[in-house]
Amino acid sequence: MLGKIQDELAKLIAQEIYNFAKRSGADIHKSLKSTQLTPSGRGLPEPVLVMFEEAFLEVLNEHWLKEHGYAKWRVGRDEKKFEFLLSKNLISSIQKSRWSDAAIRTEQGVDQVKALGGNDQYEEAVNNAIPMLFELALKNICGEYHKQTSTSGWRVLTPVLVTKAAQEGSTNFVTSHLFYKSDGTKDETHKDLKLAKRLITGRWFHKRALPSAGPYLV
Repeated sequence: MLGKIQDELAKLIAQEIYNFAKRSGADIHKSLKSTQLTPSGRGLPEPVLVMFEEAFLEVLNEHWLKEHGYAKWRVGRDEKKFEFLLSKNLISSIQKSRWSDAAIRTEQGVDQVKALGGNDQYEEAVNNAIPMLFELALKNICGEYHKQTSTSGWRVLTPVLVTKAAQEGSTNFVTSHLFYKSDGTKDETHKDLKLAKRLITGRWFHKRALPSAGPYLV
């Protein structure tokens, strides 16, 4: 599912591992440089990327019928409601993965975990990259239909958006990282995708429209 961005994902992880090593001191940085891992992502153990992809898809499948909030837009004389999820909630679930367990399935991974100082240090370094990986992966699957039952499934309608949201009934809007999604049949979610492109993200000669209500957290 994420094969075409695998090199970009590996680079983001490797850069955060190297950043962690630099912050940990010259000896750790030197030890890491002696492994096969490069800042470009070359040498990153493939099982780490596999674990991320599996955790990413799993958390989206778990949330396909959930919502953290919604917003409404005017469509003619009617209003259209779009549900959203907060990216931080899904990211925190992905960060519970044991990246070191995946890494040590390969010889070069064993060397990298040891060079960084151990399992806990490796977990922290990779987890620093997960928010960036999540945003890149979500953008990559935006618009794709994922079937869950014989008649229903979900689509991600937008990439992660940085916008203001408030608790339902409140006027205290605060900066939030969220993305809109749709669940239903393939045709229903496709209609939502077309509408979201026009109203939420904007496209071609269409400007992004402001919501008539929200975004509200529920």
